[in-house]
Amino acid sequence: MTPSPTHGLSLGTPLMGLAALVMASVVTVAGVRLTGMGVVRTPDAETVQVREFRFEDRPDGSIVVLDVTGTRVVDTVAPGTNGFLRGTMRGLAVASVKRNPLVPDWPAISETIPGFDFGAWVALVGPPGMAPDVVKRLNTAMNAALRHKETADQLIQTGFVPWFMSPEELKAYI
Repeated sequence: MTPSPTHGLSLGTPLMGLAALVMASVVTVAGVRLTGMGVVRTPDAETVQVREFRFEDRPDGSIVVLDVTGTRVVDTVAPGTNGFLRGTMRGLAVASVKRNPLVPDWPAISETIPGFDFGAWVALVGPPGMAPDVVKRLNTAMNAALRHKETADQLIQTGFVPWFMSPEELKAYI
């Protein structure tokens, strides 16, 4: 009689126990979510206004607070005051392939790690087999809309930079 490679231990029992634990967790979480039992719900405060800012250090030690586009100075924090601003998180780089025009001083990570691309993107796609003439018309219309100054400005204000690709370029990118 040859000894088994598991030396008489069965993996079935621990795996069944693990499966039972996972199932018990799933059932418990589902029960809490469906019944609301044990959950304290507080209503979200209503948003009154949202403003985004950029902070730039100056050689004299002051901090200039700019609007998100970096074109308008909102405030200047004098050196040695409100030091808590020094503890805020600062952007080091953008995760897209190219630099973002909203923060041109921030390098793209791909400048240090070639090929790095973890940027967010949105694309208009259709079902497989869509007629090429329809694809071309949609692509032309979408690019025209994105080139519209008002549309582009609104996208840029929310952090999206319009990117123009042909259907072939998009397919290769995806």
